[in-house]
Amino acid sequence: MGMERDENIVIVANRLPITFRRNPVTNSWTYERSSGGLVSALNGLKKKVSFLWVGWPGTYIEESERETVKRDLYEKFACVPVFLSPEIIDGFYNGFSNKILWPLCHYLGSDIDFDEDAWDAYKKANHEFMLVLLSTVGERSRLWIHDYHLTLLPQMFRERYSAHCRSIGQQNKVTLGFFLHIPFPSSGMYRTLPVRKEILRGILSADLVGFHTYEYSRYFLDSCMRVLGLTADVNGVEFENRHVQVNPFPIGIDSTEFSELLDVEATRRRVRELKHLFAGKKIFIGVDRLDYIKGIPNKLLGFDLFLQRHPEWQGKVVFVQIAVPSRKEVPAYRQLGAKTNELVGEINGRYGTPEFVPVHLLNKGVTRPELAALYSIGDVCVVGSLRDGMNLVCCEYVAAQKETPGTVVLSEFAGAAQSLEGAMLINPWNIDEVADAYHSAVTQSDEARRHNYAKMLRYVNKFTAECWGVEFVSALEKIGREIEQREVSRETSGEELLSKIKGEQGAFLLVFDADELGIEPAATAAYRHGSTRFVCFLTGKRKDEVSSFSAEVAVVAEYGGMYFPVSKAAKGALRGSWKTDEDGWLFLESCGDRDWMENVRGLFSRYTEKTPGSYIREGKMFLSWNHSGCDHEFAQTKTIEMRQLLGGMLSGQPVRIFRRNKELVVCSTCVEREYAVKSAVQDVALSEGCLGKDVLVVLIGEAAQECDLRRSSSFVEKLGPGVRTMGVSVTDQNPRTEFYLHSAEEARRVCLEVLAMGSALECGAK
Repeated sequence: MGMERDENIVIVANRLPITFRRNPVTNSWTYERSSGGLVSALNGLKKKVSFLWVGWPGTYIEESERETVKRDLYEKFACVPVFLSPEIIDGFYNGFSNKILWPLCHYLGSDIDFDEDAWDAYKKANHEFMLVLLSTVGERSRLWIHDYHLTLLPQMFRERYSAHCRSIGQQNKVTLGFFLHIPFPSSGMYRTLPVRKEILRGILSADLVGFHTYEYSRYFLDSCMRVLGLTADVNGVEFENRHVQVNPFPIGIDSTEFSELLDVEATRRRVRELKHLFAGKKIFIGVDRLDYIKGIPNKLLGFDLFLQRHPEWQGKVVFVQIAVPSRKEVPAYRQLGAKTNELVGEINGRYGTPEFVPVHLLNKGVTRPELAALYSIGDVCVVGSLRDGMNLVCCEYVAAQKETPGTVVLSEFAGAAQSLEGAMLINPWNIDEVADAYHSAVTQSDEARRHNYAKMLRYVNKFTAECWGVEFVSALEKIGREIEQREVSRETSGEELLSKIKGEQGAFLLVFDADELGIEPAATAAYRHGSTRFVCFLTGKRKDEVSSFSAEVAVVAEYGGMYFPVSKAAKGALRGSWKTDEDGWLFLESCGDRDWMENVRGLFSRYTEKTPGSYIREGKMFLSWNHSGCDHEFAQTKTIEMRQLLGGMLSGQPVRIFRRNKELVVCSTCVEREYAVKSAVQDVALSEGCLGKDVLVVLIGEAAQECDLRRSSSFVEKLGPGVRTMGVSVTDQNPRTEFYLHSAEEARRVCLEVLAMGSALECGAK
């Protein structure tokens, strides 16, 4: 299903790293490698590994030209194009991506005007990318999908490719990574998006999700909990029976680029020219796209106020601001350009003279050598973003300071602020604070400036673009290896599973996860077990909470701490750790010291008082804090807090801490559902007429993935060679069992039909 090529890694981005131009003579396309942005960031990775790049060419390609373009791009640049119509591009790129997602993620929600046509175009564009990927990936490809243009692609690809793998009896070994290069907003802001669930589900279909900062990761997890009601922790989120890793991966730069540029004679000459031009002046440098998120007007207003408050600096400082035009077709950007020009004119008119211009505004891009020269002579670099994913201008400036170390004035709302220790942080909305920072920057002592610069330089040299790319791909590779090590599962249907159950000739134990399947006690009323056929339910409830279950079914309660057997043989034969109470239940008496329960009870009580709708459940060997009746986001936050507190409080204690079914559970280490299920297997094996004969154990539900009896070889050997196991997960997302059903509802139907069969399950009964 894929091209024959060595590349195992596939980069997927909105744009290809190629600039297309028409040859005016031949009218054919010519190609040139692009620079800047993601292309520059991935150059470091390219030094380590080769990869294929999938993306839109950036222009419309006629049908008649597409085969030639595809061949040229693949053979010359290892690129695969996704062709999109002008109508789809307009709605997908200009419409939904840049008029809805971009302002939302940069906290400009009031500027959003949701457009159904743009949303449809966005879905169609992501679908076109998915179709191209299906014909491009190899069996073990690692897909790294980039940015807000392609949030639906992970889900679209996973669903289609998984279906393809199932149809040919093959395991899906393709690993998906997704990286967002812009901020992810707080859940309060994100929830205003009408298609909030669709975007989250799309991203969560990746195996690894990356952001520039811990803050963005946390906001994403908060939204997953709040919008989708998912269970999350600091490392990721549970989605469709998969653990999706969510981590910060702060991007860097190629720290050697600017030092190498400054060694070129032409650049050194330009440095000398600029120094002569601005001789005797302190030089402020700003480099931005002309975008409303970059805060250029705020920087200029701060400069104006600085000169007003400190007239002694008038004529002694200049501000060189590069403002690269972007999205000139959008009215808001044209208005921003006009406002910026107006502010520059006012400042220059107020403080300038015929011989001196305080603000130099360049409404154009500059070459990398010119940029290196400007960075090199700058005394202060100002990044005033109102909200920015990372912003690497400050890192480039640090890398280019070869002679006299400069100062970085950095907005706290740029992602780099969370990493670049040594920068002078500002709130760009507070113009007073900006002006004060400018004054501090030009009056800072040489010792303090050198000390701060040294810290920034260490960071820039260590956390490079190459480091970022390699770290993400290494994490993706690790996940991929784990997926490949899992055994291939086969899809089964409820009918097929029931047929298998009915046709089994040997002794039988069916284990259902009652909590996952939502089995009510009334459903068990008519069930009657046979002498060699049993049904067992697993639950986290206490024995008194399951007392209304039929005595004809075996029950493993309290997350594995108590077991109610139904065979007469088991009552006297299951010894060892099990003891019998007055109601016929077996419990784990030799479970060690339980003094920890008092401290846990105290902590749970304090949080219960603060969290309306929560309550404590207590069993013989477990305590749990249940938050099923609480505000989900608030309860998730409290659960994370408690888990961290419990980790410290119970360090070295014989306990396990885990989350299940909207509960935070603490129990003795000896309490394990796997051990209880093994005892149930022994129960059946000891039943009349079963010892030494065939025994088939079927586990259905989440427990099938937890209780890996097939690997418990020492236990199975004690029961004889006739014990067989069959695990059935209730998921089609990387199940770790031999078989899987598509939904909990289908598994529940199988369970109810088994209960309705009653003693017809007995050996030989047909």
